[in-house]
Amino acid sequence: MNDVERLAGLREDLDRMGQRWARTAPRESQQGTAANGTVAVTVDASGTVTKVVVREAWRDAVDGSALGAAVLTAYAKAGEAQLATWGERSRADEQEPEPVAAPAPPASETFADSLQRFVDERGNGPEVHEAFDRLGDLIQQVLDGLDESARIVEERMSATYLGTDSERKVRVLVRGSGELVGVEVDQRWLEQRHSANVTTRLTEAVRAAYRTAAEAVPAGGLAGTPLGEVTALLDDPGALLDAISRREA
Repeated sequence: MNDVERLAGLREDLDRMGQRWARTAPRESQQGTAANGTVAVTVDASGTVTKVVVREAWRDAVDGSALGAAVLTAYAKAGEAQLATWGERSRADEQEPEPVAAPAPPASETFADSLQRFVDERGNGPEVHEAFDRLGDLIQQVLDGLDESARIVEERMSATYLGTDSERKVRVLVRGSGELVGVEVDQRWLEQRHSANVTTRLTEAVRAAYRTAAEAVPAGGLAGTPLGEVTALLDDPGALLDAISRREA
């Protein structure tokens, strides 16, 4: 297998993986409850918390000091429901045919066409050999960058980000991945508050935490990693040829 085929194969493998995930990924919101149903958390298809509800009778089911833990329990149950749905879809998808890789985005010509024209124009000269050497280097860059890119992404996804309500009575921690990992409520404040007010403040703090995380984590998972630039080149035949021939874009 030559370098061009290896690069094309990598793009197709990534595309098929993406298609399988799209076919099995959660599509609906899920709700989990705790404290005898008096605390409820709803997550969307991506696992992001969209709603936190503390019902009026919550004090009959859980002590104020355990309210944060109850929210986390309800969140975990929502995640379990989502995971169960994903598992069912994944098992069903195993019986489906392997996805066909989508073609690279339309361009005036494919990378293979561009490369062939580049070779035809220059014959077997040193420029061609240098271009193929750089293509080999690019493929090696992909392989060498896997571990480092995975480490960077893991650090971003596992880091925690704080959000509070406007009165700073509720503190919420989420990971860069969107996972809800911490909920703290000021106990003195909580004693005098109605469940509707507690619900509002919890939801406000959750949204603030997600905003903080969104500001810190790039929208593109690989942005700023060794694979970030290479990934963009895989779907841009012209830019890829420019990169290996060191032409001006």
